Amino acid sequence: MKFGPDSFRPFAGEIEPQELEGLTEDDQSLRIFERQYGLAIWAGLIALIGSFFYLWFHGDARYGLGGLGLGFLSLGWGIRHMARNTPVSRISGQPMRRYKLTITPKGAEEVWIYLDRQSRTYFRYTFSESSD
Repeated sequence: MKFGPDSFRPFAGEIEPQELEGLTEDDQSLRIFERQYGLAIWAGLIALIGSFFYLWFHGDARYGLGGLGLGFLSLGWGIRHMARNTPVSRISGQPMRRYKLTITPKGAEEVWIYLDRQSRTYFRYTFSESSD
């Protein structure tokens, strides 16, 4: 599956959960999508946490603030590009369209559905899933 830089694509619309019946959920595409940006997001979080500890225990602002800056840059880059890029279907090779799920599961703020109508596959990406 390839991901290409793209201008920000608004949602293609909203989709009802019933409309996903008969389609195949593609978990492998979701893992590939998350893996593309996971490294940058995790590296940013680790740099932020490490920098806070470094500042707390050593108090040397030169390295601590530099680590904070790198952490914020890495985290921001990962989140920005994840939201702006459009995955390409691993089956059909066509760009997947992004929809917003109208009825979100309990504990989720927002669910995006990436759908490829040609191959009749989709995957869902959930934001702010609570531990309740």
